[in-house]
Amino acid sequence: WQDVTAIRASGTTYTNSTGKPIQVSVVLRDDTGAAGLQFFVNGVEVVKMPDLAGASAGFQQITITVPSTQTYRLETANLLHAWSELR
Repeated sequence: WQDVTAIRASGTTYTNSTGKPIQVSVVLRDDTGAAGLQFFVNGVEVVKMPDLAGASAGFQQITITVPSTQTYRLETANLLHAWSELR
């Protein structure tokens, strides 16, 4: 696992150029309880978590497999707490 939090951001498209599948684990901190998330692989929405409106603040976590040569992108208004990749 590699911590890539400092070089990853919501709304940016990345490409898995490792030559093999990778695992992507993202932990978001939601201080308002009002922001969801979407994760795309090659433009296909593979995860959609609704906002937590009315809920107390907390964390959301997802882990996704990204095949080799595929692009991936996170979309959220939440704060990025941690982004790690198993390469």
